[in-house]
Amino acid sequence: MQALFFATAAITIAAATLGVSRKIAVHGLLWMLVAFLGIAHTMWLLGATFAAALMLSVYAGAVAMLFLFVVILFDIGTMAASAEARQLTAAAWAAPLLAGGALAGVLLAALPAPQGSSIPVDAKMTGLAMYGPYAVAAELASFLLLAGLAGAFHIGRRRTLAAEGSP
Repeated sequence: MQALFFATAAITIAAATLGVSRKIAVHGLLWMLVAFLGIAHTMWLLGATFAAALMLSVYAGAVAMLFLFVVILFDIGTMAASAEARQLTAAAWAAPLLAGGALAGVLLAALPAPQGSSIPVDAKMTGLAMYGPYAVAAELASFLLLAGLAGAFHIGRRRTLAAEGSP
């Protein structure tokens, strides 16, 4: 079990590093999705099945929506979109798919629920923890996400106004 944990952790760290270091946004998005899968698998290995399911549904959906907002706010033109379509080849998908496949293989190898001292975490326990001792951290995270959204809006608006010739 410990080897599965460390294999998942290594793949997750590598995917997260590659996700933030890519120059092409779609490539970074693919690597970040692999990193989120690895984080969810780590949570599952630790017995937090509900948190792992939330990680997959919320973050995978949130990343897709964030990417959609970025495309809308920065108003990527047809030339930029066609250039990205030329760069997004099968080779660009190969490494994230292999890393995701490796994580899926690790997950399938460990599919029987972990036994021992791990306690399954359900929705009630997660809610009590989020709105109990971690309430301030949860609220700070929501403010951080709101600030990021406001910053992306202002950056996109500034580019749109500059393109129109407005002050």
